[in-house]
This record gives sequence, structure tokens and C-alpha cells, in this order.
Amino acid sequence: MEIVKLISFDLDGTLLNDYGDISDFSKKKIFSFADRGIITSINTGRGLMGMRKYLDQLPVTYSAANNGALVYNNLEDRVEVIHFIENEHKVNIVDYVLEKDLTVNIFFENRVVINKYSEFYYGKLYQKMLNPVIEPKLTGTEEAFSIDVEISDINLIDTVVSDIEKYFGKYVAITHSGSNFFQINKNNITKGTALSYIAEKLSIPLNNTLSIGDSANDYPLLETSGIALAMINGEERLKSIAHRITKEDNNNDGAVNLIESILSERGNEARYE
Repeated sequence: MEIVKLISFDLDGTLLNDYGDISDFSKKKIFSFADRGIITSINTGRGLMGMRKYLDQLPVTYSAANNGALVYNNLEDRVEVIHFIENEHKVNIVDYVLEKDLTVNIFFENRVVINKYSEFYYGKLYQKMLNPVIEPKLTGTEEAFSIDVEISDINLIDTVVSDIEKYFGKYVAITHSGSNFFQINKNNITKGTALSYIAEKLSIPLNNTLSIGDSANDYPLLETSGIALAMINGEERLKSIAHRITKEDNNNDGAVNLIESILSERGNEARYE
């Protein structure tokens, strides 16, 4: 039975409770994992700015943002990998969603731009962002690595996603994260590719990795990981590929409780009480 050397946490619906916080109990547990020599990473659909405050609360070595489009080296405080979307496809996709009068959020290497105010982005994810950039036309040739699309009318989302897959599916990957939100990245870039990169950089075999999530965008993460865990509050499709499912939900420290149990089973005994 392989011991665990690397843990990859999803944030929303997994490590975070419904108030967007990591409980003190979960923090203490994760620090105890580090005391046992286990490396912690964060692997989220959020952008780097949307997860940065959590990185300061945990002993994180690497983190992946935007569903794998960006990998951040926390120890060296630098972006290590960015997978850019080909600019021609970025421009065409943005033109299409603007014609539909949708909210579009584009991640460039050094800034984040949105075409109009969004309570989701500026009210929830980027409440600490200074001088948010709103550019209604989103024109230009600047390289982007991720495009977020927010649709208020959930009846429209299937049509929009279908059109983008039809015309651009060979060039981009579309990830759903929430009923009215999806993200567009370079093709074949996922949370799973980010985990593979991080594990290779740390010289850790994938058999020694453990990942936990709750949503459809976590599917490639769990498929890649040696040990795949799903939250009890997660989507049924994700639970179907998980080795284990938590007993408690994200509001009751379900992730760290199950991981603690698995670590004990696999010989990752605590060094400290």
C-alpha cells in the first residue's frame, strides 16, 4: 500500500465552507500533514487572485489556478507555468460571447479584465482587488490563458457551450463550475495536467498523490491522482470515480477527516500530537 506524499485540495465546496473560509480545525490538520512530510497543494478553478488569501493560511508548496492553466510556485513566490490560448481563438471566442451580451472575464499574465461589472467576480472573488479593470470591448492582441463566462440565464448556457465546442472545440477546453458559469482554457489543460506537472517537479510518483474535490472540474484531477476522494456534498458523477467519499460535508471538515483516516491506514503516522 503506497504512502501519501502529495495532497491536492480543491477549494470551493471542498476545503472551503459555504462562507468561503477554511476552518481552524482544517488548518490545524493540514499543518499536521506537513509535519509528517506530506506536501500540500491547492488545485482550483479560481484565478490566482481569488485563492491568494488561502495560500497565506496554509503550508502550500505549489498551487494551480484556473483549472490548471496557471501553476504557481509558492515557495519562490512566482508563476511557474502559464498555458496561453492561441490569440486567434481567444479573439473569436470573445467576439462570440460579447455578441450574446454575456459577462466575460479574461485572465492575462499580469492583469484581469472584465467587460462589465459582475457581482460574482467583484463582489465574491475579487473583493480585495484594487482598481478593477472594466473594458467593454475587450479588444487587443494581448495573450490570455483563461476566459471565464458568466450567464445569468441558465437556459442559455447549453446553447453557448455547444456553439463554442462546435467551432472551437479542437483548440480549447471548456470546464463547467457552477450552473451559470464556465471556463475556457487551452485544449487538454485541466486540473489533472497541473497535478501531473507538480508531482513531476517534486519527483513524486502519481501513485503517491491524493486528491479531493466536489465538482465536474475536479474529474480530471481525481482521474490522475493515485487516491481519488470526493465530497459527500459533491456531484454524483465525481463520486462514481472516487475511491472513497467523505462522511461529512464541506461545512464539517469532511475533507481533512477522511484524509486523516487514509493517512493512518497507509502508514503516514503523525509525528506530533
